[in-house]
Amino acid sequence: MITLFTGDTCVACKALKGRLEGMGLTGYQEANVSNMTHKNTVIDLGFRGIPLLVRYNHEGEVADTLLGNTASDSAYHDFFIQSYGE
Repeated sequence: MITLFTGDTCVACKALKGRLEGMGLTGYQEANVSNMTHKNTVIDLGFRGIPLLVRYNHEGEVADTLLGNTASDSAYHDFFIQSYGE
């Protein structure tokens, strides 16, 4: 499972969502940090920024993270592809 943590006024979040959609990578659930539960999850993971992609394994443990919207297309592709093997 992949979660994309975003914010209402986050320009980078909107850009990343559009970029992922353009690459056909839509298999994630969005969690807006305006909800304190989601904000606390980001903080508990040790991050202070968004957008944040988090990939969880079948046990619900964090398997990988990717912060920001500046990674290469192949990095995002690999991030999503690896979720299919877990």
